[in-house]
Amino acid sequence: MTWRRAWTGLVCVCLVLLLFDSVLAQERTRRKRPGWQGPPIGSVVEDFELPLLDGGTFKLSDQRGRILAIEMGACT
Repeated sequence: MTWRRAWTGLVCVCLVLLLFDSVLAQERTRRKRPGWQGPPIGSVVEDFELPLLDGGTFKLSDQRGRILAIEMGACT
């Protein structure tokens, strides 16, 4: 292997690493962009009522003391 070939390979590896780092940097900044965030964990949420399929109603204040995971707007 000649020195010229070794240096060419080293430069190519460095360029690929720089390109990969710039792609990762863009991904990191994309994830840090502020978007809508829900209320902080442990905060008080306003009381609300929702109709249930069986004809009853779901009232948030009736669930006091329980742990709730509420998912709104999901299409699964």
